[in-house]
Amino acid sequence: MTDIPSGCCHLYDSAITEVRRGGSWSASGEGGGFMFSGLRPACDVDYRLALPCNRSVVWRLEAPVTEEQRGEVGPEELAHLSARFSRYAVLGPKWRTFVARRRTGDSIWRFM
Repeated sequence: MTDIPSGCCHLYDSAITEVRRGGSWSASGEGGGFMFSGLRPACDVDYRLALPCNRSVVWRLEAPVTEEQRGEVGPEELAHLSARFSRYAVLGPKWRTFVARRRTGDSIWRFM
């Protein structure tokens, strides 16, 4: 993983760390590439990086853009979603981690 470009947190201009390989893909005629995830532990911000073959790459914030946000998820809906997602082997643990990382004043929003 030494060829992975370094990245900076968009919020605090600090290094993205805890980089892990998340998977790979193959596309006919276009090559393929690798997916990586990273974290800025001090602010609990997730990033992802798609590293395609022979293309320039940039770390992206692992969140929807502001224009995609549709409304805040209330406590009842959050409980319903948590119960629903807990039935899935992969999504359940990811959802629990996501919800557990909230800080005082944080809210969860619906997006497209």
